[in-house]
Amino acid sequence: MQGFSVIAEGKTDSLFTNQSFNSISIPLNSLTTETSYIFKKNTTGGATANNNMATFSIVYDTEEAFVSRSCGYKIIFKNVAFSTDTNSWITAFTPSTIINLDDQSAAHVQIFH
Repeated sequence: MQGFSVIAEGKTDSLFTNQSFNSISIPLNSLTTETSYIFKKNTTGGATANNNMATFSIVYDTEEAFVSRSCGYKIIFKNVAFSTDTNSWITAFTPSTIINLDDQSAAHVQIFH
């Protein structure tokens, strides 16, 4: 995807701005039970009037897991569910839920447009 930007909901700074990607990594807020992002794609030559926006939300429970004395704890995200606003440019995503999200090196959801 070209001309792609990611903004955390309620923030003004972008994680990515006007980039070309086939995959991204976005952080989840371990202090809350929901993280939402605005995915923005530019359809025509950089004109902001042609930006298409979609809100993608992730809802989850958190659990602390002890790793070691030197590392401390890590967060495991449980009962993870994904959703998007209706009538957005996101046509589908898979899966819609994940039981445990504890592997940070793997892709967890595919978003189709």
